[in-house]
Amino acid sequence: MGNEDSLDKLASKLGSDDSTSNDASAGNRGSLVAVRRFVYTLATLCLFGVSASLLIQITTRSVNIGVQGLGALAQLLTVWMSFLVIGNLEFEDKHIEIDYFVNKLPESIRRIVGITIIALCVVWAGGVLYSAFLAVQVSIDSTIPTLGVPAASLHASPLIGMSLLVIAYLMKMKSCVENVVSGGDSLD
Repeated sequence: MGNEDSLDKLASKLGSDDSTSNDASAGNRGSLVAVRRFVYTLATLCLFGVSASLLIQITTRSVNIGVQGLGALAQLLTVWMSFLVIGNLEFEDKHIEIDYFVNKLPESIRRIVGITIIALCVVWAGGVLYSAFLAVQVSIDSTIPTLGVPAASLHASPLIGMSLLVIAYLMKMKSCVENVVSGGDSLD
C-alpha cells in the first residue's frame, strides 16, 4: 500500500493546478507506474546479470578456465542498477531522510532550510548529470576492452538515473515553493 500512497502523492503533485481533471491525474499516475515498473525491471535484470556473471566467474576460476570480461560486466551492470534505483527511489519519495536536527528548528526556518536543501540537491544531481553527459561524449568512440562494448554504455546509466533524480527534485522544489507561498504547514 505504501507504493500506491506515494504514487498518489506524486500524481497529485503533477496535476496540482485546479484545471487538471481526474482523468489527467489518472493518466499521469498510470505513466508513473509504467515508468517505475520498467526502471525496476531493468534494475532487477541488472541484479540477475551481476549475480550470474559473478557466479560464472567464480565457477570458471575454480576449474582454471579464464573467461575475460565477467568482472567488468558485473561492474557495468552494478553501475546501471545503482543509478536506475537511485532515480526511482527519489521519484517515489523512498530515500533515506536524516532530518532530526531540521525537525527541531522553528517552522519558518525549517521551510527555508528545506528549500535550500532541495536546491542544493538539484545542483548536485545536475552536476552529476552534466558530468555523465560529458563522459558519454568523450567515450563515444572507445570501448571497454574486456567486454568490447562501447564505453558510453557505462556512462549512459547516470544520464538516466540522474535525469529521474533531477526531475523528482524539481517537482519536489515546485511543491515546496507552492506550499510556502500558500502558507502551508509542511514541506511535503
